[in-house]
Amino acid sequence: MLCDEIISDGVPGSGCNIDCLLPAIRAAQKFSLSPDCAAVADELSNDYSGLVRAFEHCRLPFAQTWIELSHADRPQFYSSEMHAPGFQVKPKRVGYLLTATRADLSAWKTHLFWSTDEGCSCAASLAMEFDMTSVCSNDEVLLAEEFKQVIRNSNVLHGMGRNHPGWVHANKDVRLAIMRHTNPVEPDYGPPLPDSVPLDRIREFYEIVSELSCADWAGEPAYLLAVIGLLNARNAIETQTVDKTEFNRKRAKRGRLPLFSHKILRIAMRQQHRVYGADGHQGDYTPMRGHFVRGHFKTRRTGIFFWHPHARGSFKRGTVTKDYEVTA
Repeated sequence: MLCDEIISDGVPGSGCNIDCLLPAIRAAQKFSLSPDCAAVADELSNDYSGLVRAFEHCRLPFAQTWIELSHADRPQFYSSEMHAPGFQVKPKRVGYLLTATRADLSAWKTHLFWSTDEGCSCAASLAMEFDMTSVCSNDEVLLAEEFKQVIRNSNVLHGMGRNHPGWVHANKDVRLAIMRHTNPVEPDYGPPLPDSVPLDRIREFYEIVSELSCADWAGEPAYLLAVIGLLNARNAIETQTVDKTEFNRKRAKRGRLPLFSHKILRIAMRQQHRVYGADGHQGDYTPMRGHFVRGHFKTRRTGIFFWHPHARGSFKRGTVTKDYEVTA
């Protein structure tokens, strides 16, 4: 796992000293997303309206939580363009350290990590604070003014590029709600040190670091919110425990560091594809044309529920497609 690599070797690819976070990484309850779970979260991150509706029910499972996944299991992320191809490479694994900042676990600070195919681990020079109970004002004048001030950076942080359907198709109020519940902040370990950078170029150095940090986080806030939503959904997730205790006894005999036990998160088996009857007839109305309903959250007074992608309607009557076509 990525957390094992970080404990063993640090994050040499970022130039940051994360020693202050190592105790938290060791103590955190650890989760790894299965390919199906990572892909579902990838799809759910497109629906910003659904994410916003789920906010009031979202809580961390533990005060210190580590979540990681294989980047290749996120089709949308994996195929997206790099914001800074001269500096960035596609990650191999991605990890988040989430530390609660409120006793009811409704707010937390997140540090972002990733590894590369070359075996190098990195940390973002930017952290994100999430607050699921932040109160949003309905003052339209204030909304418009705040929107103008933060829109530039949020295009990168929350949009994952101009063509991300979640950002492109969200209305102004939904975008602003996302931004008000997520706030970029300095990481606990601070920015990288400008070693060998001339004094007259230090400001330029940190401007580049800031831009790259936003690019590293591009789209990640919405994705992480989708994962937290799945963790809080009452019908979405099953867990499988991976116990490394016995394996670590053998590693200790060889003088090697122990590996972390963790839980694998999977989409629940009962979340099967639901296909309506061949004629799509469910009552006294004219059956609709066949179409596919994307996975999405539904919120109730009792909490969040996850609806798996499923077929609906009669495909004999034709097909309705809903693929996005977004232009720059």
